[in-house]
Amino acid sequence: MRTIDISNLYRRVYKKDIGYIWKSVERLEYVLCQKCGLRFFDPIISGDDDFYNILLKDEWYYLHEGKTEYDYSRKFIEEDDRVLDIGAGRGAFRHYLSEKNYYQGLDLSSKAIELAKKDGANVLPIPIEEFSEENKERFDVVSIFQVIEHISSLDKFMCSAIDCIVKGGLLIVATPDNDGFIKYVSNFCLNLPPHHTLHWNERSLRSMAEKYNLEVLDIYREPVSSVHRQWWYNTMSTTYLNRLLRRDFRMIDYRFTYKIVRLAAKILAQFYKLSGEHKKSFGQSIIMVCRKPDV
Repeated sequence: MRTIDISNLYRRVYKKDIGYIWKSVERLEYVLCQKCGLRFFDPIISGDDDFYNILLKDEWYYLHEGKTEYDYSRKFIEEDDRVLDIGAGRGAFRHYLSEKNYYQGLDLSSKAIELAKKDGANVLPIPIEEFSEENKERFDVVSIFQVIEHISSLDKFMCSAIDCIVKGGLLIVATPDNDGFIKYVSNFCLNLPPHHTLHWNERSLRSMAEKYNLEVLDIYREPVSSVHRQWWYNTMSTTYLNRLLRRDFRMIDYRFTYKIVRLAAKILAQFYKLSGEHKKSFGQSIIMVCRKPDV
């Protein structure tokens, strides 16, 4: 995949130039790890603070509180648990916890920290690798929501996060489900580098838990949410038409026929919605709950 094509896609959507991100890299390879099922872009190039400020042209990126992982995760958290939220954004997850929970958020985005301060949320601009040095085994629960798809140095990140968990404590991870409908979405720049550099699914999450000697307590693939319902029908209709017309799927699709198929799919989707088929399908995110060994 050419980096210039990704830059052009971001320019179309956000009216900004992200070409500086790539430096001298002209192509990224989309690689499948046969051992664990993880897909990733090589070389792994993640966005910096300036890049995320581009995404934050309004506050929506951190305002979205109605996430499945928030409601789902709190049933695993006891009233007096100490919770570390890595990649906390503006600290929205704290609203789903008990007042007796101690909440500590971490985020590296200057905009997120600004919004967290405005909300009075306890969110620090410290990398987990640095934070863990003085906070080993201090938290009963560590949550990592919509973060591991962005990480360039995953092993150091995960080891640092796990170091912060008490023996027998929980790690809760949520990430986009790339065995769900989003893998059929063309021109979805937020699922491309430098935003998403790693594409996870259930197999790769389980493999990660095994690597770090974590016991998997539960894996939950969210259903199609009301927010994404129309998107799901549009995507499935586009996929059907692509197969009917024998068009190959492309992550970045500038072909003239794409516009025609997309328009036809929107019309088809209006009839497809009557089937209620979305109720049988999986949505955008997958959540894994693990326990750290108690010895």
